[in-house]
Amino acid sequence: RIWKAVIAVVGRGTVSRLQVNARLRKLGLAALDDDICQGQPGSTGAKRVSFTAGSFDRVLLDPPCSAMGQRPLLRWGKTMRDVHDHVDYQRQFLRTASRLLAEDGELVYSTCTVTPHENEENVRWALDELPLELLDARETGFIPERASSFPETTSLAGIPNCGLCDEQRQFVLRFDPGVWDVGFFVARFRRCKEHVG
Repeated sequence: RIWKAVIAVVGRGTVSRLQVNARLRKLGLAALDDDICQGQPGSTGAKRVSFTAGSFDRVLLDPPCSAMGQRPLLRWGKTMRDVHDHVDYQRQFLRTASRLLAEDGELVYSTCTVTPHENEENVRWALDELPLELLDARETGFIPERASSFPETTSLAGIPNCGLCDEQRQFVLRFDPGVWDVGFFVARFRRCKEHVG
């Protein structure tokens, strides 16, 4: 029912979150920003929306992060404890996204931070702990004929010695705020068949 609600609002055009939420409320379903969608008891009376494992062919995961790639936030004091708290939280999101992803489905993991803990190390964790394989984010991140016109694209690899081998570092995209106005990170995965052993 939730997809029918979204499709009814979207059609072939663009849609705002407010339009989707209004349609979901009309159908008696939880809106995207309601407490009930976050697993908290809600007072809206809306039905809780849940998805079975393998429900999605594609997932875009932009989890909460330390936001240290956003220029104004680069100056805010963050502790290592803050970063580690984000890492733990992001891994919960990665685990859930992986579960919701259909076999051979694609997951894009993106943050607006520059810490390797929240980026390369989370990619390493996902490769070790989840049924995911790393894909080359450059294949879909740039228009091939234009990529060579941006000399900065040659320096977009992940940080060395942060859990990824040299080939894997080339598969992620790390945008440095010193070159690109903001800093952010992108990794692309495919869900593999789970090994039972």
